[in-house]
Amino acid sequence: EEEEAESGGDESGGEELAFERKARKTVARMEAEAAEQASEQRGAAASFTMPTGPREEMPDIGTLKSRIADVVDVLGDFASKRQEGVTRVEYVSLLAEDLQQVYGYNGELVELLLQL
Repeated sequence: EEEEAESGGDESGGEELAFERKARKTVARMEAEAAEQASEQRGAAASFTMPTGPREEMPDIGTLKSRIADVVDVLGDFASKRQEGVTRVEYVSLLAEDLQQVYGYNGELVELLLQL
């Protein structure tokens, strides 16, 4: 009877090991996916360039929201992510314009929010 109890314990131990292996594989896969997404986001932020020339056409809302996120990311680590020759004032100005267009804020409100 003791041998049966021990072998039963071995089987459940084996099941735990299989479960743990599966869990480790799942965690490793999730970590790899997260790292890949993070590198894609860094790549997208690194590839952001300021628009040049006159802005005759208003981009769609999705593009503006993406640009807002990119500009905020650049401003968060300005020294390493900024485009050469573009000042912080230019980034903040673009951010203010985009916030006004996307959310319908007036210029004074955006200025107040950006000064916080």
